[in-house]
Formats: sequence, structure tokens, C-alpha cells
Amino acid sequence: YTPKNEKRIEELQEYLIRLEKIDKVKKLILGLDQKTIAEIKSFNNPKPSIINSMRASFYLLGNSKKELKEWKQIVALMSKTGKLSLKRRIKQHKIGDISDSNLKEAKKCLAGMDVNTIQEISEGVAVFYAWGSSIIMSLA
Repeated sequence: YTPKNEKRIEELQEYLIRLEKIDKVKKLILGLDQKTIAEIKSFNNPKPSIINSMRASFYLLGNSKKELKEWKQIVALMSKTGKLSLKRRIKQHKIGDISDSNLKEAKKCLAGMDVNTIQEISEGVAVFYAWGSSIIMSLA
């Protein structure tokens, strides 16, 4: 081994740990029941942290800024079924599919927020926040 190889191995091991975290959080999302999704959709006037957590998730799934301007648009996306359902899209999601511009927007959405504050409002949204954060961290 050369020092250069050792450094590369360390970097790859760290990356693998981050990917495992994403996978764990993805499983949490896939385990959410419809009641939890319905609870998130039922917020009439959610706090910005709730809106931005869900907006970031949809940016990471490839939605455009135009599709995510208002909370009602985000709720409509959460309401889709079949191949376009939120859980199915997350299940089939590939990190390599995220555009640089969507990654940048997702980062902006989650900047300055923390999971504990979100968790106090909604356990379900906290899972989406954790998923988005783990993806952003893995691409940093």
C-alpha cells in the first residue's frame, strides 16, 4: 500500500458508511404507513421547516422549482399513486440521477434546520428530512 492508496481506501470506506445511512433512512420511509403520509398532507398552514423538508425531498427526486412553489403542489405530489407515488419514487431513486441544480435547491431548503426541531412537529417529516440530509451529505 502507498499512502495515496490508503487515503483512497479511507475515503471509500467513509462513502460506504454514508450510503448505508441513506439506505437505512430509505427503509424508514418505505416503512411509513399511509396514515403518516396523510398526516403530513393534512397540514393546512405548515411551518417553513415542514414545507422545506418535503420540498427538498422532491428536488432530490427530480421535481422542478415550478412544481414545488406552493404547499398545495407538494401535497398533490404526495397524493400521487402507482408508479408516481412518493414511496415508489424513493424506492427506485438513484443518487446519480440528481441534477446539480436540484441538489443545490435541496441544500438551500435544508440549510440551518435540524432533525429535532422537525421531529417535534412531525415524526414523518423528520424521516424525509433525514433522507434528504443523508443524500446531500453523501454528495458533499
